[in-house]
Amino acid sequence: SSSSLSLIPHFSPDISRKFNEVIAQSENEKLASKLFNKKLSWANEYNHNRLGWLDILERIKQPGQNTAISKAQRLKDLSQKLRPQITTGVVLGIGGSANGMVALKEIFNLNNIYILGSVEPQAIKSLENKIILEKTVFFIISKSWTTVEIAKLKEYFYAKMLEIYNNDKEKAGRHFIAVADPKDN
Repeated sequence: SSSSLSLIPHFSPDISRKFNEVIAQSENEKLASKLFNKKLSWANEYNHNRLGWLDILERIKQPGQNTAISKAQRLKDLSQKLRPQITTGVVLGIGGSANGMVALKEIFNLNNIYILGSVEPQAIKSLENKIILEKTVFFIISKSWTTVEIAKLKEYFYAKMLEIYNNDKEKAGRHFIAVADPKDN
């Protein structure tokens, strides 16, 4: 194959050959360029917005800010603000909503990130035994906001935070970050 990528030698020759064929075809068809320019043939009206992660920094809007750098600074500021008091992250998401974080957790060996998509009492208790609620931020991830399990998990942990902070909604709310498709929220 003429591909600029090659596979690690421990794959079978057949799998390596097929994978390299796919890579070569992707390079020949300039799929990466088409992806970042949102020119893929399947990028119709519905799923064109599913590529929003490609230009997230340009789309984060704050009144009076119009550069990608100032928009990205908001994310950095939030991170710096949370860092002293937060040691753990919990992703509340199911399926595709949580898959990206599952991959990042594995790739970067993020031992302080947990993913919960189950309302099974054993799964919830197991998580609670591993974390300190006061030092945890919850990422509520949903594309449609219609997933009952995620809504119930958010309600459950928010109620726990309200108990900790004597019903102070502002303090409890500081432990939750919502991540959603802007068209659906």
